[in-house]
Amino acid sequence: MRLDNPKRKELRKDCEKFWLMDILQAYRNKVEVNKNPKLYHLARVVYSDYLLLKKSINWKCTCITCSIVMPRDDPNCQPWHFRKAWTSLKHKYNDDNVYPQCMRCNVMLDWNYVVYTLRMQDMRGRERVETIRHDSETKAYKNRQYAEMIQERFTYIQSRLCD
Repeated sequence: MRLDNPKRKELRKDCEKFWLMDILQAYRNKVEVNKNPKLYHLARVVYSDYLLLKKSINWKCTCITCSIVMPRDDPNCQPWHFRKAWTSLKHKYNDDNVYPQCMRCNVMLDWNYVVYTLRMQDMRGRERVETIRHDSETKAYKNRQYAEMIQERFTYIQSRLCD
C-alpha cells in the first residue's frame, strides 16, 4: 500500500487524517502501542513507503536477491526484513535490516535466505550481519515513539514526492 499510488487518493487523505489525530493522541497518552492499533498500522504503512522511497534510485527499486529492477509503486516490490520483524520490534524499523525484494524471491522462494544473507554481507559487512542475526534485545515502542517516527518518515516522503 503506497501513499502516492493514484488509486489510493482517498486512503492517503484518511491516512493524513489518522496521522494528525493519532499524533495528537499519542502525545497525550503514554499507553503502549498495542492499545492503539491505528497508530501501529499507520506506522507500518508509512515505514513501508518510506523505506522503498529511500532505497529507490530514479523511482525504481532493485530486488536485493535477484537484482531485478521494478518500479517502486509496483505491488511486487515489497520491503522485506533480513531478521524477521516478529522476532523484535527493534529490527522491524531498522533501515539496515530491511531491503526491497520482489514477490518471487519473497514469497515463492521463501525470501531466498542464502542469497539475501550474502548480499547483506557484501553491503553491510559480515560483522554487522552477524550482529543483526544474533541480537536478542527486544524493544517496545510507546505511542510517542511511534508518533515521532511516523512524523519524521512522513515528512521525508512528502519532501521526496514534491521534488
